[in-house]
Amino acid sequence: MRSVTVQIPDVKWADVGGLASVKEKLQEAVIWPLKHAALFKEADVNPPRGILLTGPPGTGKTLLAKALANESNVNFISIKGPSLVSKYVGESEKAIRNIFTQARQAAPCIIFFDEIDAIAPRRDGTDSNFSDRLVAQLLTEMDGVDDLKGVLILAATNRPEAIDKALLRSGRFDEIIDIPNPDVDSRLSILKVHTQNKPVAENVDLAKLAILTEGMSGAELEAACRQAAMMAVRRMVGNSESESDCSVTQHDLMRAINECRTMTGKEPIADSRPKVLVVDDEKDILSLVCKVLTRNGYEGVPTDDPQEAIERIRNEYFDVAVLDIHLPGTDGVELLKDIKVVQPHLGVVMVTADADVQFAVDSLKAGANDYILKPFDLNTLMTSVQDAFKMARKSKKGDEVEAEGLAEAGK
Repeated sequence: MRSVTVQIPDVKWADVGGLASVKEKLQEAVIWPLKHAALFKEADVNPPRGILLTGPPGTGKTLLAKALANESNVNFISIKGPSLVSKYVGESEKAIRNIFTQARQAAPCIIFFDEIDAIAPRRDGTDSNFSDRLVAQLLTEMDGVDDLKGVLILAATNRPEAIDKALLRSGRFDEIIDIPNPDVDSRLSILKVHTQNKPVAENVDLAKLAILTEGMSGAELEAACRQAAMMAVRRMVGNSESESDCSVTQHDLMRAINECRTMTGKEPIADSRPKVLVVDDEKDILSLVCKVLTRNGYEGVPTDDPQEAIERIRNEYFDVAVLDIHLPGTDGVELLKDIKVVQPHLGVVMVTADADVQFAVDSLKAGANDYILKPFDLNTLMTSVQDAFKMARKSKKGDEVEAEGLAEAGK
């Protein structure tokens, strides 16, 4: 085995999304005895000698171990269990002795055994005496004659049932902490951690993604955020148009999440891009606007027929509508009024080639959020759509809060 490295990791609690209760337990078991040694001595309480982290793969066990070492400001020795296994007789036991010797010299120190089940398998008599020797050496180091003052053994496994029972008694691994897949609040925290330094588009709804990603581990969510950012980079590299940007959109995140789910055998989740109804009698404009909407994480639904627009509004939910005020045989303002009757919280952007102030005033009075002239700049259009989307969500949330208040008052 190669020599181990003593280090203090650069991972902090803030880098670990969620897991508040687990962090609290680790703080009590490791950081408190260091910061309040006199208090522990007065209370005659010995800190745990070993802590075992269990849970499915990707739930953050290794990340927690690194953050714990950083927050407690102690040295850290990280060992992958399989790396200790040697084909030469006695070499694995020697490697274990060397690790503990180095930890004592570097105290205060945390020894972290990842995948500890590889070096401490259950002794059931069916294996060779190799595993017996490994377990015996580990037990000797953990509670033998040599003092482990200032050394904490931290271990992780996703197969706790495979670990020899002798290691799990008090005085060896005093604390066994299970780390399940993250709940919705933890998933939201994880998504925030892994998107905080990325150029995330304004329409991204992390709270909604946290709800949709039930059953996914922290590692899977991190991978999804990374893949979504790569999708944005590929889009930027492959598109030289001036309106393209490197923002990570809701659609990027949904695609990346579904790719991760497919790779791990989970069912993909439905696309939740905000829907925008685009009504215009010019086919080229319909195509261009929908293309830009898609690039920015929206789903554009085009139509040049006002009656079809009304029918869709009655049967589908939309977040925003982009309406041409001058449609053949139809008054755009009247169409807007009809649409608002069916979906009052719909955000609306009116477009026109006629710079008539009265049209603008009538549109805004009828419930439009913005009014822009053709030919319009695509960046201006997207800004108007995003503003209308945010205003529509705010309006809907306000009405929901008011409705809850009235319901509560009527009880």
